[in-house]
Amino acid sequence: MKAIKIITRSYLQKNSITDNPYLYSEYLDFTNLEKILTSATYDSKTEYNNGSKLYTYDISTTTLVKIINKEDIDIADNPNKIIVTTNEDNEATKFEFYLTPYVNYKDNNSSSILNISLEYSNFGKVEEIENPE
Repeated sequence: MKAIKIITRSYLQKNSITDNPYLYSEYLDFTNLEKILTSATYDSKTEYNNGSKLYTYDISTTTLVKIINKEDIDIADNPNKIIVTTNEDNEATKFEFYLTPYVNYKDNNSSSILNISLEYSNFGKVEEIENPE
């Protein structure tokens, strides 16, 4: 694992960046991540000259609430965005989740922002990830 960056911003417009993924474990649970990615709707693909690609997906807050909170809701909202970056070998190297509509629903329409960025580069070389205390 190269880096996990979680950016939040409150209605006071104060950014908070954490490198401790355990503060937001519900968003990083592998089962949840897999369900989120398979439930998202493909939007677009951007190809770069170096062989890397960006895949953009949309997922509704309704779907996220069902996956993460195990609740059924029915609301009209702006979609949350997911961007997956792959390298020239088509290996996923970065996952970016832009979950502002979801977090605003959870925080009762506050002006919060939640962006999660997961980057990976050491394929086959990571033996263990420990919980920092």
